[in-house]
Amino acid sequence: MSELGMHRFSFIVFIFKVHCCMALKMQGDYVARVVLLCIWSAIHVTLAFGPSQLHRGSLGHETLSERIFSKGLYFPMLTKMWNMRHSGELHETSAQRKNYEVVAWDVSKELDKSISPGELMEVLLYPESERNSRLKVGNIAQGIHNGNGLLRLDDDRMALTYAEFPMESFRLLITLATHYLPKSNRINMDGSIKRRKLIDLGSGTGKLAVYGALMQFQSDHYSDITYDANLSHEKWDVHGIEISRELHDMANRILDRAVAKGLLLASQGKDSHLDTSSITLHLGSAAICAGHQVFDDADIVFCYSTALPTSGFSVVCEAMVLNSEWSSLLADACPNGCIVITTDRVLAPEYGWKLLDSISVENPELCGSIGYIQRLDKI
Repeated sequence: MSELGMHRFSFIVFIFKVHCCMALKMQGDYVARVVLLCIWSAIHVTLAFGPSQLHRGSLGHETLSERIFSKGLYFPMLTKMWNMRHSGELHETSAQRKNYEVVAWDVSKELDKSISPGELMEVLLYPESERNSRLKVGNIAQGIHNGNGLLRLDDDRMALTYAEFPMESFRLLITLATHYLPKSNRINMDGSIKRRKLIDLGSGTGKLAVYGALMQFQSDHYSDITYDANLSHEKWDVHGIEISRELHDMANRILDRAVAKGLLLASQGKDSHLDTSSITLHLGSAAICAGHQVFDDADIVFCYSTALPTSGFSVVCEAMVLNSEWSSLLADACPNGCIVITTDRVLAPEYGWKLLDSISVENPELCGSIGYIQRLDKI
């Protein structure tokens, strides 16, 4: 099969997987869901690979399928979601700019290390029994009320859809990223090891930010979390960035519960967490947080970017490429050498992003995702 044929085949498989997920999440008659699945797939495959789109001209005109993805047409509601929640000044109001807030906590030094971070998260802070409550808050942020959970794909309220990236997949991606962090110049003048900084861009209810801090503080639970003996002794400052007031407030309530249970302590200032990891939640867009120097000394940035708009498919990277707005924003905000993890899209190489590695991870929301590890190499 030719390279173009492989791309077409992959595209068809991708469409089928996404539509399977959509059909399974719908309520109603089973037969009706199957019929809708077939109709959706047939329409999009026909649009992408109809007779008029079978060949690219010598001038390299893009096919309709490429325009669907590069312009964000296939995921219009998700593209709008990410632009509104995490992007720059073009996608936020003056009221949102004024609502920038910062709240910080420290991981308790008395934390029981015999319990794994996953157990702490699933039992005490983010139990599955409360998932519907978190989704309900996400629905409120989205503007859905009175149990009306089934929306048209072109409904503007789809722009604030809430989803949770799996903790284990997050851990695997962070673990892989740590292997590409610099191993030198990590010792301070007093002999202590320099702190690391991790940012979750689009932190929602704070789930991955909290897990990231607990995971690093209790790294002895994971044999694959370090690439050398020193990293296990490093402390992490984890930052979450979220533009939705409703989700940010819920994150604060959950972390207050963590304080009540003795897992976290309210931060007492810059020097209060020298011997432990810290969590800081920012209410605001990526651009506003960049203006507050949140990215300045970041070591790793995680971005659940599956729904972000792209500029098209790169044969060299073998992936969809994030558009210039996101690639340039992160390149301007992050320090040279920063590692950025994206999902199902890569950052544009022309802005200095070098693709280092990739790995397939579980993601029930989309029947799987690919995590890309990239480093900013500014000239």
